[in-house]
Amino acid sequence: MKKYILSILLVGMITSVGFAQADNMEEEIIKKERAMYEAVQKGDMSVFEDNLLDDFIAIYSHGISNKEEEIANLENVTMTSFELSNINVMSPTENVAIIVYEVNSSGEYMGEPFSGTFFSSSIWTMQDGEWKALMHTETRSEPAEATAEMMDDDWTEEMEDLENDESEALNKNR
Repeated sequence: MKKYILSILLVGMITSVGFAQADNMEEEIIKKERAMYEAVQKGDMSVFEDNLLDDFIAIYSHGISNKEEEIANLENVTMTSFELSNINVMSPTENVAIIVYEVNSSGEYMGEPFSGTFFSSSIWTMQDGEWKALMHTETRSEPAEATAEMMDDDWTEEMEDLENDESEALNKNR
């Protein structure tokens, strides 16, 4: 009986330690992600040097960039404000964390003002006892009406092309 109770206590302790580690990982990833935005706001690119893996990659609507290109691009950003919300951190393995969130930010890029809400995600990996960013992607949020209109326009165009193709095929067979 004592062995049974001891086994239950041991399983409970291991489980609670696992949950505590997961909570700590989540907090650390959120803290690191925020620190990246704070670094942009302060113009401190050394934070990126320290936290991005050498094979880091970023994906945006304008293209894909590596670590050096990302840092060079961010040197052209003056961020006046940012706010992260709807944050979700997942850990598919103990050495990988994925953070997904919305960021509302404003500032200037190469002297041109920007502001808006973006859907963002980053992949962090544990290397030599530290979390390092492997990938980041960001997509501007589109109003639902604009998205629906774009879908309608694309769908209408595709249907017209399909009808034209079918008409041409019928005319050839006559």
